[in-house]
Amino acid sequence: MSMKEAITIYKLIVLYTLNRIASPLTLGFVADYMIDRGYTNYFNVQNAFAELMDEELIDCAQTYNTSYYTITEAGRETLELFYTSLSYEIRAEIDEYLR
Repeated sequence: MSMKEAITIYKLIVLYTLNRIASPLTLGFVADYMIDRGYTNYFNVQNAFAELMDEELIDCAQTYNTSYYTITEAGRETLELFYTSLSYEIRAEIDEYLR
């Protein structure tokens, strides 16, 4: 898998995770999942979040010193288009993690 393909998967994981939960999440919450499962390191997660912000697929709100992220409508549409690029196993793992 090329680095570009890997970053795409990381971005889809972020979008899927933010789409599955009603409340905003921190980068740390999502990063913990991705790092604990061995998908990537913190720097790649941070890069995925930055690219998603630049593409306006996620929003960020600050409360005190903490950033909280939500998926945008454009992010939902993107996730819908590329949903099948994220394997069933990864989606099931995320769903379990969020429970």
